Amino acid sequence: MLDLAVERAALIGLLSSGPKMEWAKYRNAISMGQYPTELGATEEHIQTGQHVIAEWHHRVGGANFYTCLDEGYPAQLRDVWDFPPFVFIRGDETPLRRLQGDVGVCVVGSRKPTQQGHAAADFISRQLAQLGITIISGLAEGVDRAAHQAALETGARTVGVIGTGIDRYYPTTSRPYQEAMENGHGMVLSQFGPGASPTRASFPMRNAVMSAYGRATIIVEASEQSGTKHQAQHAVKHGRPVILAEPVARKTTWGARLADDSSVDAHVAHTPEHAVQLARGVIDRSAPPAPTQILAF
Repeated sequence: MLDLAVERAALIGLLSSGPKMEWAKYRNAISMGQYPTELGATEEHIQTGQHVIAEWHHRVGGANFYTCLDEGYPAQLRDVWDFPPFVFIRGDETPLRRLQGDVGVCVVGSRKPTQQGHAAADFISRQLAQLGITIISGLAEGVDRAAHQAALETGARTVGVIGTGIDRYYPTTSRPYQEAMENGHGMVLSQFGPGASPTRASFPMRNAVMSAYGRATIIVEASEQSGTKHQAQHAVKHGRPVILAEPVARKTTWGARLADDSSVDAHVAHTPEHAVQLARGVIDRSAPPAPTQILAF
């Protein structure tokens, strides 16, 4: 009989056994239905995992911890090939339990947007929020903050996917927004262990999880070297639609390449209103079919 607590501990023990977590070594086998105890986890791994999990819970009281083996793990993350082995969540998880899940769109872009870019992020986020669509972003400065702030001011749900441990606030100026989400106005999600600091690698990894969580990604404004391109690349690999603001498609080589590639689900929005329209179309076509109505004779 499966003992989920043992399997969770075995997974964390396997991932904690080396100098860095080697998730790719086990990911495919677990996605195919194998369990950590079938992948070489020993009693020592299980004990190590139990100790690590207990320490994590002690450090982040109030945050929920889910491995990819758990029912509480966000279902949409399992849809992609590079799903994280575990996540920490603070905030309102109720939408995750609904049939359609947490229906959201990622709104991302430059950390130093122009006035026009900031206004576009605000408009897009407010319009989508008023339609009941969750606004997802990365709690960074610039476009991310404008997106979260617009949702919060509208009284709508917003989700922050962060590139640090769930107990960190980075940048510190984002703390009020992060705390608002944690306290019921949305949700904060991290794929990193408690105390994890931001690194050059952690933000592309964060972008992958953000892409997986949302139904689509809208890139409001970005430069050639913007880290936002990582989110676009991940979204394409995940089969998620990418909506590019027209200047991004015109002024960056990666944006132009996506816009010209008919094999990917990329769209060019010529105005903020057009971006909202395209996002609504994505949500409509990704909705689960309505239950079949049975008529009595």
